[in-house]
Amino acid sequence: MIETGRAAVEAGEVTFRQYRWVTEVGAPGKGYTQNQAVLFPAASIAPTSPAPAVGQCVFDPDAHSSSAPVTLTFDNSASTLPVPFTVTGRDDLSRTVAAGQTETVSTSVGPAGATFTVLADGAQLASHTVPGVSCYAPDWTVKASATSAVLDRTVRLTGRLTNSSNESMQVSMVTPYGTAGAPVTVEPGATATFTQDTGKSEVPAGVVELRQSRTVDGKEYTSTATAGYEAARYVPVVVAPVVGAPTVGACWFEDNDQRSYQPVTFVYDNTASTQAVTFHIEGSAAVVRDSTRTVQPGTSIQVKAPSAGEGGATYRVVTDAGTSWTFQVAGKSCLPAWQYGQFYVRGDRVVSHGTNYVATISHLSFFTPHTLLGSATWDAE
Repeated sequence: MIETGRAAVEAGEVTFRQYRWVTEVGAPGKGYTQNQAVLFPAASIAPTSPAPAVGQCVFDPDAHSSSAPVTLTFDNSASTLPVPFTVTGRDDLSRTVAAGQTETVSTSVGPAGATFTVLADGAQLASHTVPGVSCYAPDWTVKASATSAVLDRTVRLTGRLTNSSNESMQVSMVTPYGTAGAPVTVEPGATATFTQDTGKSEVPAGVVELRQSRTVDGKEYTSTATAGYEAARYVPVVVAPVVGAPTVGACWFEDNDQRSYQPVTFVYDNTASTQAVTFHIEGSAAVVRDSTRTVQPGTSIQVKAPSAGEGGATYRVVTDAGTSWTFQVAGKSCLPAWQYGQFYVRGDRVVSHGTNYVATISHLSFFTPHTLLGSATWDAE
């Protein structure tokens, strides 16, 4: 074998020279020679590696990375001999391509890009640099909200963000009073809650920023959602419910039970309080039905109590703040007062000295019903 050091040789001839030395018995030795000419065809080794073909970028959500297919071509169509092609660092791409043939191998490129150094028969043939690819399109579908509330005499801001996208994200909350801790990871469908103590007893209405970020294909993507909160102020707690004497209405007579009653109304006054108070009326050591009311701070309401009968009534109004008031309403009859010299028909009813009486006979009355003589014509009820 003779190394020509050339990539191509023309057709030609090689001569094989033969020599033999022969020694005969009784004679001196003698050398014999002969030349044999052999023709050889033209030969060439001309491998090439054209620029690779790069396909369409695809984003894989599971791998959270972009990639594109890359096709390398090993062209040995101009050669008359087979050539081994290799790619530095990629044994999986090695191929021996027959003379006059072309083969392709498939690989891919990611966000960082890649360089493919192609060798033919151990010698560098080409170096192809393929730029990185990225086809990530971020989805920042979220729902954001914020509230303000007083806690321990200072205002606290609370922000919430629900991740409605199909990817996790890093989220942090920035307020006019500082950043609410370190960013947290919010998975798809999850909600993150952030709190920020303002250190102030009063804050005006404002806005918080819920900052989102993702790092994909080696690049950071960001977005910001905003949410407004209302003004808030610490108000010292004052619980000062008041119930004054009831309003007693005009006496009325109940025909069914033949008794007199007076309507009674109380005012549950919570105008001096800064928090709601619940009131109720007790009668005979039990809560009177429909008398329980929760009165908001700064307001008052009227509540009807059970009517007071002829014997009077005692009312005790109680609150959940631990205060109570007791009131006496005197009894009253709506019957007409007994009149001296008045003619009464049997069954007529009158009131005398705080007691109701009914006439037992028709008569001209000259004696008050509560006296001994009056009792002859009147019965006390």
